[in-house]
Amino acid sequence: MNEADIYRITRMLPWGEWFSPTLTIRVNVAVITFPLRSLDFITLKIKDAICDKFHKRTNKRPSVDAVTPDVRVHGFLDAQKFTLYLDTSGDALIKRNLRKTSGEAPLRENLAAGILQLAGWKPGAPLLDPMCGRGTFFLKLYKCH
Repeated sequence: MNEADIYRITRMLPWGEWFSPTLTIRVNVAVITFPLRSLDFITLKIKDAICDKFHKRTNKRPSVDAVTPDVRVHGFLDAQKFTLYLDTSGDALIKRNLRKTSGEAPLRENLAAGILQLAGWKPGAPLLDPMCGRGTFFLKLYKCH
């Protein structure tokens, strides 16, 4: 796989179904032993593919905001595969000033959500929160559902 493949694969995705070009984006890439030019160049190719896809369909391009983007796109590359993730959660709850007080959380919200997903839990089903009142699972459920 090379930079052109990454661009082509990224551009094929239906970005317009997930967000509009009026929103700002940021692309982050993590690489493990991948023999391409540079991490910055791969990041640029992903951003270009997303923006070019929007421009072709709507004649508008999302702007880049490296600090507080509306949409975060995460890419991961290793020697065998290229994976893109669309971050639908945004900043951690504590960074959004949604908590009145903060304490030592037993685990991060994204990890709590992953545990619930792996456990097969569905909204409306009873849930035993083993975090004993810390609210980690409750905060994630409240935000997502």
